[in-house]
Amino acid sequence: MPSRTTIAPAHPEIIEEPIASEEIIAVVVLLSHALASKKDWTESELAKVPFIMNTEGHITDKIKKLGLHLNVVMWCESIDLIKTAVQAGLGVGLFYRGSAEAGLRQGYFKAPRCRG
Repeated sequence: MPSRTTIAPAHPEIIEEPIASEEIIAVVVLLSHALASKKDWTESELAKVPFIMNTEGHITDKIKKLGLHLNVVMWCESIDLIKTAVQAGLGVGLFYRGSAEAGLRQGYFKAPRCRG
C-alpha cells in the first residue's frame, strides 16, 4: 500500500501525485475562548487570534500563497504536536477536516466557519 504524506518528497525519483482534496478548517478547543461560542468568524477576528502552525506542508503553503497574515505564536513539526497545543488551549490550529473529525465528533474541538 502506498504511503500518504502532506509534505512533498524531496527526491528527484519520487513523483508527487495528489490523491484527494480535503477542506482546511480552523479549530479551537477552549470553550471559554471568545471565538469558541461563535458559529462564524470574520477575517479580522482570525487576524487577532494566536495560531499554531506546521513548519511546512500543504496547509502552510496554501496560507502563504493566499497571502494571509496570521498571528502565528508557535511553529510545530507534526500534526500531533499541533493537536496537543490546541487541546492545551495555546491557540487555534489549522487542520484538514479528516484529521480533526474525531475531536469534532467528540466535542473537544470546535470549528467555526470563516466569512469575509
